[in-house]
Amino acid sequence: MSPALTKAALLIASDNGFLHRGVSQTAWLARVERRLRKEFIGPAIEEAEQFLAGLTDEQLDTICTGEESESKAVLVELLGNDHETLDLMLECVFDA
Repeated sequence: MSPALTKAALLIASDNGFLHRGVSQTAWLARVERRLRKEFIGPAIEEAEQFLAGLTDEQLDTICTGEESESKAVLVELLGNDHETLDLMLECVFDA
């Protein structure tokens, strides 16, 4: 998985307690990557990577660990109506 998506996934995992003694970081990230590749085509994942890589740490933190309304507000501010695919990807990470 790409560096920016990995960083976003780990923020989500840390914020929600997904990593613990029973689940290693490597295993969880592999599960996330399989889920993303199953649900989304390559170009969408690459676009998400480019977008996430361009965010400030504060923006990324808000998108990945903020309340849903805060996260969506940042996505809409930065992407307008084109935020839905990235929002679905982040939900996929959360649900992995």
